[in-house]
Amino acid sequence: MKKITLAFLMLFTSLFAIGQCDYTLELNDSFGDGWNGNSIDVIVNGTIVLDDATLDAGSQGFETFSVTDGDAITFTVDDSGSFDGEVSYRILNNVDQEVGTGDLVDVPTEITANCIDCTPGAAMVEVFGDCDNGEFSVIVNITDFGDATEFVVTTNYNSLSETITDTGATLLGPFNVSETAIEVTLTPQDADCVLTYEREIPCPPSNDECSGARGLGDGQTTLQNISNATPDTTGCGDTGGAAVWYFVNDGGTATEVTISTAGSDFDTIIASITGDCDNQVCGEVNDDANGTLQSELTFTTPGTGENVYILVLGFGGATGNLQISATGDGLLSTGESNQLDGFTMFPNPAQDFLNVSNSSIIENVKVFNLLGQKVLDQNLQSTQNQINVSELTPGAYLVQVTAEGQTGTYKFIKQ
Repeated sequence: MKKITLAFLMLFTSLFAIGQCDYTLELNDSFGDGWNGNSIDVIVNGTIVLDDATLDAGSQGFETFSVTDGDAITFTVDDSGSFDGEVSYRILNNVDQEVGTGDLVDVPTEITANCIDCTPGAAMVEVFGDCDNGEFSVIVNITDFGDATEFVVTTNYNSLSETITDTGATLLGPFNVSETAIEVTLTPQDADCVLTYEREIPCPPSNDECSGARGLGDGQTTLQNISNATPDTTGCGDTGGAAVWYFVNDGGTATEVTISTAGSDFDTIIASITGDCDNQVCGEVNDDANGTLQSELTFTTPGTGENVYILVLGFGGATGNLQISATGDGLLSTGESNQLDGFTMFPNPAQDFLNVSNSSIIENVKVFNLLGQKVLDQNLQSTQNQINVSELTPGAYLVQVTAEGQTGTYKFIKQ
């Protein structure tokens, strides 16, 4: 039996301690069929307190164990089962705060037990999407302050900081959709009882449809969460799984291309598609590659300078964090680079107008399609303005912004 000894590092301090309490081991399986023979031991001060803990079936389970302040918590993982990539786990303290997380590959270090003495508050956090306008709002409804008399509310989306002293609902936003989730943090006077809520943004990603496909260049790796993607309707590769779109372009010279989803945390399928978005022709398909649940597809582009579309699906409805990479000499570069400090652009995707603003005077804005052809060129000489994009064909473009002699390049999706 192969065993890998793991331990967790926990940098966690407390103003108060209560000596003894219960910690929780949360066992997770991304596919929902249990841990398939894998297991974990929880060890406190050298003594096994949970022996061969596992998830027999389903997507989540819980085990508790007792600790005393200062105890050293380590873990031994048995990875002799199958489908290792589906397995993960979290360690929660006595007020259900995450103090450690891992899987069968990562090698964290030691957790030092710390029992929390404050009483956490409680809140309900909901997200409402205005997807047609590329916006969403958040409602924070505080139902209990616990020991606190106020919460400072912050998000990972912008520099918002708002202090709430009464129970009830508070509206945050609207925000522009640029990610698939938002994290809302409520910090009381006793930071040990901070509340953190992560919520999905109920709008599909910009490359949910073929018309919004994102370009991949040689050696480029892109990360994306596809949890909000809608089901595929092309029938290429799978039947109705959540899907997102990418493309590669050979610039007119036939090129051998390899597309890989290695590093993704869910079961993927890749399909290549030629033609245009209105006349799609299914090409090659790959499900599992190299003995993993992730995919790898190698094909030769036609050498016509036309896009070859890459459809990435979740097998059996699986979703999660996608990592996709492309290799191929001669592929056109389509990535973002050289961004300007203080520059913002919204909404993105946009249908009629693209709003741009900068901390200094914007001299010029040029818009290029992904073949490198300039389709718009506008002199602004202002810190904020609107770009009329209503006549552009739906799809992906690069926006080149010049301000004080510096140039930034940004990806823009025309709906």
